[in-house]
Amino acid sequence: MKLQELTAVAMLTFGVLLAMLGFWVAPTGQVDESVLWLFAQCLIYAGSVMGVTVYVRRWGERLAKGD
Repeated sequence: MKLQELTAVAMLTFGVLLAMLGFWVAPTGQVDESVLWLFAQCLIYAGSVMGVTVYVRRWGERLAKGD
C-alpha cells in the first residue's frame, strides 16, 4: 500500500509541475493540450489509487466490526 500511495503523490507532483512548466515554455502563457491530457491522466491515476485504498480500508474496517 505504501508504494501505491507514494506513486500517487509522485504522479500528482509531476502533473502539477508539468502544468506549471507549460506556462513558462514558449509560447508563454499557453498550455498545450498534450500537457493538459497528461495532467488529467496523472489526476486520474492518483484519484483511482487513493480512492481504491480508502474503499478497501473502510471495507476491511466494516468486516472487522462484523457489520
